[in-house]
Amino acid sequence: MTDAAASTFRPWTPPRRTARMSLLPFLWQSWRDPLQIWGEAHFRELYISGQSPLGRSLVVSDPAGVRHVLTDNAANYVKGDLQRRVLGPMLADGLLLTEGEQWRRQRRIMAPLFTPAYTARTAEIMDGVCRRRVEGWRLPHHGARVLNIDSEMSGLTFDILSATMFSDDLDGDAAG
Repeated sequence: MTDAAASTFRPWTPPRRTARMSLLPFLWQSWRDPLQIWGEAHFRELYISGQSPLGRSLVVSDPAGVRHVLTDNAANYVKGDLQRRVLGPMLADGLLLTEGEQWRRQRRIMAPLFTPAYTARTAEIMDGVCRRRVEGWRLPHHGARVLNIDSEMSGLTFDILSATMFSDDLDGDAAG
């Protein structure tokens, strides 16, 4: 990349929603691509408070604010009944819908997975898996080669999950 290109490079950003969404499009887009339910202000402001199709909402992008909402003062930020009814079948009793003591217990269980040392090691593993996958794409083949990107990305996701969660290549002898 040239110096001029580097100074003007901007990463891809999702399209900004300009109009309010009704419930069904909101739920569909939330499931399909959650970033596309957000408007321009969500990408500029540290705090966005308002009404969503699921009730009153607060989007916090400030790290200190996130800690306040999720940890220090979580009892004051509860999920509404409609949110539980709509999201419950998809999220069950996972970390995103639980509250109170159950949330604290789940958070403590998950905390070791988010330490700097663990995330650095996981990033190394993911990097290695990605490099091996790309190297496989570069191997010489007879004639032109077309990759099915859906299949390749699913395979890459599986390889990353098996390497990070099971510390093993499940395509090998361990798969049985």
